[in-house]
Amino acid sequence: MPSGDIRTLDALDVVKAEMAEEARTRTSPFETSTERGIARCAAEPEHCPVRSPKYQDLTHDGQDELIVGVEETRHRLVVWAFMVQGGVVHRILETVGMSLSVEVVEGDPVIRQSTGYPGYDRRTVYSWDPEEQTMNIRKIELDRPLSSSPGRTP
Repeated sequence: MPSGDIRTLDALDVVKAEMAEEARTRTSPFETSTERGIARCAAEPEHCPVRSPKYQDLTHDGQDELIVGVEETRHRLVVWAFMVQGGVVHRILETVGMSLSVEVVEGDPVIRQSTGYPGYDRRTVYSWDPEEQTMNIRKIELDRPLSSSPGRTP
């Protein structure tokens, strides 16, 4: 990756490369049905579980990082973030859960997930740790959402 610009990479290719690396070092990060869906993304883009990539400067170095979500069955969402360092793509964030929303606030990923407690969500804020070269959890809060989603009791 000589250019250092992660936007020049295809997000689906990055996901597939990460899947291959995970499969070499341990078990697959995805369910079999999700793997099949990813393999068919080019032929059936309307059924592709890989969401549209987003780009934000998560490391505060002036370069955008790639944020990509992969939707699994039962509404589980795998969220990965990648950076380019020394011409090599590195994963700097991995979360898995029943995510209701993913946003970036002041450069920090914020993931809202269902808690199972009626009327409350869990809000997890990640921040860049330059020493560990990864995104770490900075804060976890139970939060009452501003508006109720279908099936929720306020």
